[in-house]
Amino acid sequence: MMDTDFGLDSLAAELEAGGTVVAELLVQQISPDPEQPRKKIDPDKLQQLADSIKAQGVIQPIVVRNGEVFDSYIIVAGERRWRASQIAGRTTIPAVVRDISLTEIIAAQIIENIDREGFSLLDEVRAVMRMCDICGSAKVAAEALGKSKAWISQRVKIGTVGGIIETFIEEGDSTDVMGTYQLARFTEKYPEEGRQFIDNWIQHPESRGSLREKVAESFLQMDRSKLSPTSSEPSSPMATDSGLDVTNKAVPVPEIMAATGAVNVPAETVAVPGQVDETHHKTSRKAEPKPEHVVNFRIEKDEVYLQTNSRTIVINEAMLRVIYGQL
Repeated sequence: MMDTDFGLDSLAAELEAGGTVVAELLVQQISPDPEQPRKKIDPDKLQQLADSIKAQGVIQPIVVRNGEVFDSYIIVAGERRWRASQIAGRTTIPAVVRDISLTEIIAAQIIENIDREGFSLLDEVRAVMRMCDICGSAKVAAEALGKSKAWISQRVKIGTVGGIIETFIEEGDSTDVMGTYQLARFTEKYPEEGRQFIDNWIQHPESRGSLREKVAESFLQMDRSKLSPTSSEPSSPMATDSGLDVTNKAVPVPEIMAATGAVNVPAETVAVPGQVDETHHKTSRKAEPKPEHVVNFRIEKDEVYLQTNSRTIVINEAMLRVIYGQL
C-alpha cells in the first residue's frame, strides 16, 4: 500500500511547481490546519498508512505553508501522511513549502479530500460554503475547484438550509448528495413536513428505500395539495404557493393538442355555411371551435384535467406548466 493520498498527485505536482522542495522538515515543526475541512480520520486506515510508511518511507511530499511563528509550518495537503509518519516513528517528513493564498489552500484541501472515503457530506458542504464566502460567488468557487456551478449550488443549498438538514446528514446515514439537496429544497418550502420526513427517515431505517424517490413523492404530494381546488375553496388555485394559475385563461389548443394528441370530450362547434362534406357528397358546414377558456381543473397522479367551457382536456402537469410558462 503506497502512502500517496488518493487524487492528490496532480495537485501536489502543481503546488510543488511554485514552491521550494525541502529535503526534510521536523514533524514537530509542523501543525495541522485547524480549518481543514476533513474532521475525521479513520484510525484503521491511518495505521495501514503508517505501516506502509515504515516499510517504504513517505513517497509523496506533503505541502505546507509558513506558520505565524518563525520556523513553523501549517499543513496545506497531507495531514494523513504527517500523522501516519509520527505513528511510524519518523521524526522528519519530506515537504514542499508554498507561499499560497487562502483560496488556494481551501481548494487544495477540498480537492485532496473530495473523493476519499470518510470525507463526510457535511464536511464537504461546510468547506464549499467557506470557499464561496472567500471567493465571493459560486461561479468563482466552481472555477477554483474545477467543478460545475450546479455542483457548488447543490451543496450551498444544503448548507443554507442547515439545522435539521445537518442532523439528517449526521444521523440519516445517507451519502446521496442529490437526494439531500432535494430534501433541503423540500424542507425550505415545507418546513413542518420536511421535519416530519427527516424524523421518520432517522427513526425507521428499515423502510427508507431511495431517498430521491421518497423526497420526490413527498414534494409531489404537497404540491398537489396546494394546487388542487377543494369544495371549501372552489374558485381558483391562484392564491396557492404553487404559482400555477390557469383558471379563466384561454386554452392554447394547438400546443395542448401537440402535447397530448387527444382530448376526452370533443369540442362543441359552430356552423359555417358553404362547405362540402365529401363523405356524404352534400353541402355541409365547416366545424369551427368556439373560443375556449379554463373554468376549473383537478390533478390526479401526474395528470391535470382541464375543464373548459366546452370539453375536458387531459395533460401532463409538467407540460401544462411549460405551455403556460409557469415553471
